Amino acid sequence: MLNKSTVTPKGWLAFELNVLRRMEFKSAALPLTGEPNLGMYLKRWGTRVLANDTMQWSSTKSVADIQNNSEVLSDDEITTVLEDVYVPGYKLRNPALRNWFNETDSWWFDNLRRNIDRIESPLKKAVAMSIGMGVGDYTLSFTEDTLELRQPLSNIFRRLASIRPQPVNNGQNNTCSNKDINGFVAENYCDLMVLRLPRAHN
Repeated sequence: MLNKSTVTPKGWLAFELNVLRRMEFKSAALPLTGEPNLGMYLKRWGTRVLANDTMQWSSTKSVADIQNNSEVLSDDEITTVLEDVYVPGYKLRNPALRNWFNETDSWWFDNLRRNIDRIESPLKKAVAMSIGMGVGDYTLSFTEDTLELRQPLSNIFRRLASIRPQPVNNGQNNTCSNKDINGFVAENYCDLMVLRLPRAHN
């Protein structure tokens, strides 16, 4: 299946699932996963999913939603992740945050990442990172005119964590990677490959 786009069109996931329902397969490879929604649905069908993307954000989300069969953040872990996130330090570990966020928000995200790094489980760490990306999307959705409607970011993190769907355990060893496409395809054999090709920029 090929789809040349930079963004999955609205309703495209339903179309993909409708087509895939008519096919027989037990394993599926996603060389360019993007958002992990398709992989999550395939897991619900009992399919073993091998996900990959060259972008780190996609790979991290895939670990949280596709590779992860059972792990969730506990209340204590959420408290630990949010500990002192608004307290500025001497220097941002990731100064690139200032390209996207104001100074206060940059410290929040920088401290959040520092605290997430304290989590031992790689799967839970990916879950926390995925929630943090959701907070980033929330933050960037506001303009100067709507900024007064924004809630504290720690509250949004807790809210997103509370409404996050439970992991789907399909009883399979699902894998996620952050490799170039050729290497991923050469290393993995599956019954089905679903490939979304990015649109070339002029």
